[in-house]
Amino acid sequence: IMSLKSVHPHYSVMLPEWTYMRDFHGGESSVKKKGVDYLPATAGMILDGMNPNQVGFKVYKGYIARAIFPDYVREGVEALIGLIHQHDAKIELPPKMEYLRKKATISGESLLMLLRKINEEQLVTGRLGLLVDLPAKPDPANPEPFISMYVAESITNWDDRSSEIGENELDFVVLNESCFE
Repeated sequence: IMSLKSVHPHYSVMLPEWTYMRDFHGGESSVKKKGVDYLPATAGMILDGMNPNQVGFKVYKGYIARAIFPDYVREGVEALIGLIHQHDAKIELPPKMEYLRKKATISGESLLMLLRKINEEQLVTGRLGLLVDLPAKPDPANPEPFISMYVAESITNWDDRSSEIGENELDFVVLNESCFE
C-alpha cells in the first residue's frame, strides 16, 4: 500500500542534487543560511563550543559573515536565459486558446513569461511539471483553463507505463501543493 508520503525512488536519488542547485542558484545568502551543510566549522571552532554563547560559535558566525560564495550558478542561468530569450519564441495557438498569449497562468503571467520560467527550471533542476487546470469558478460559456507549473521538488511520486505504441502514459502523479497561508 502506497501512502501520499511515499516518494518515487528517482525523487529520493535526485532531491539532494536539486537542493544543491536550488541553493547555489539562490546565491550566497542561500548557501550561508544552510550553515554547516556548506560551510563546516573547523575542529578548533567545535572544540571552543558551538552553542550560541560559546567562543567557537561566535568565531563561526564571523567565518560565515566573511565567507564569499561566487554566484556562478545564478549568473550562468541568467546568461543562458538571456541567450535563449534574445528573440521572442514563435508560438502558434488556435483562436480559442489565443487568450493564453497574455494570460497563461492563474496569476496572469503571459505565455512568454511562463516559457522563461520553464527554461529557468530546466537549467536549475532539469525537471518540472505543467498542469492545465480550470479556475475555481469557471465561466461556463468560456472556461479559459490556465497552466500551473510545478518545480521538481513538488512532484514527489508518479507512475508511468508504456502504452501499446511504446509511449509512456502517466497513471498517477502526487504533487506537493503545501504552502504558507
